[in-house]
Amino acid sequence: MKRKQTGAALLAGALLLLSGCGFSGKPADADLSAASASSPAPSASQAAEPYEAQASSEPQAVSETKAPAPASSAEPAADEPAPEAEPDKGQEMRERIEALQPDQQAVYAYAQDQELALIPVDREFEVGTESFLTLLHNAGELSIGYAGGRQDYRLEKLVDGEWQDVPYNQENLPAASDEYTIEPYDIHFKYFDLTIWQARWMSAGQFRITQTCWLEGETLDLTFYFSLYGEGNPLDPLLEEAAVYGDQNSPRPDGGQLLLAPDKRAYGWYENYTSDIDPYYYIEIDAHYYNESELPVDVLVSPAFTLEKKEEEGWRLLQGNAYAYTPDDLLPYTPYEAETQTVQPYHQHQVILPLTAFDITQLTLGDYRISLYALGKDEPPLIFHFSLEETIPEAIAMF
Repeated sequence: MKRKQTGAALLAGALLLLSGCGFSGKPADADLSAASASSPAPSASQAAEPYEAQASSEPQAVSETKAPAPASSAEPAADEPAPEAEPDKGQEMRERIEALQPDQQAVYAYAQDQELALIPVDREFEVGTESFLTLLHNAGELSIGYAGGRQDYRLEKLVDGEWQDVPYNQENLPAASDEYTIEPYDIHFKYFDLTIWQARWMSAGQFRITQTCWLEGETLDLTFYFSLYGEGNPLDPLLEEAAVYGDQNSPRPDGGQLLLAPDKRAYGWYENYTSDIDPYYYIEIDAHYYNESELPVDVLVSPAFTLEKKEEEGWRLLQGNAYAYTPDDLLPYTPYEAETQTVQPYHQHQVILPLTAFDITQLTLGDYRISLYALGKDEPPLIFHFSLEETIPEAIAMF
């Protein structure tokens, strides 16, 4: 019995020795390539250590949420994903630009695979559209500057097959003072204002806009195209509105007319003012003269006007009008000296009419009209209508 046990022990020891020596049916040098590529072969004592540790350690539980670490090897495991490459910002933005179908002149390549592009969100707009949105893309590694403001671009219209500059509707527009910088791989929203151009030019047709940018002292011009569709021009709705309200315009010798129209027809009014709040700052009537004729018109620029309120029995002239300037009653004093302003053909001129001269108790909710004797005693006044509606001013609503 003891001999059988000794024989079994010897057989087991032989098997253990063979396995420890890495026995296989292949030649010994067939497995050397992978081992020699990473480190020199371990000594016999080092090779035995893993087996001793394996024999003495307790079995380890396998996690159900995290895969066990793979055995060490010179090559990654077959199922291990390769690290993702960094995204190419320029390529992504160039693909986005291409998808928007830019005009050829609206894209400027300022370096290899780096470009600046200006593209409108839409291409067709109805006559009377006041502004529209474009996207300015900087698909490159340099910062680029451009001007802000209302008149920082050039507008042209296609007339009889030729591109012609569209003139402004005001003589002296303020210079564009705002400057912006679009950083590398950035997109800016940019609105283009169409209200600064003469209305007679803004009828249906083909247009193009050229925006100037700056890159390290160099100017870059980006040009894109759009169109207007519909009838008439942007002043037609104002003329129709004036007719509905019963405004009075002034006909000009060439068949045109001078129009005075408020920027809006309803103004907010809050009746429950307290003594420490100025009730007058909130109501200033903003209006514009529109000279729709081929001849210049001289107008008196001052806050001199008469104010009337509509009552059941008719129009009632409000008292306290220290600025009154009528053919029959020329006051010797006005807070501001009246001066003559020439409104050029197809231009417009702003006038602000404050209601500070009137008693607050007389300015209640309702319909009003203003008569402005801007053309002198020999011509009838320009008249427009508006209303006061219940509105809590923002300065009061915050409390």
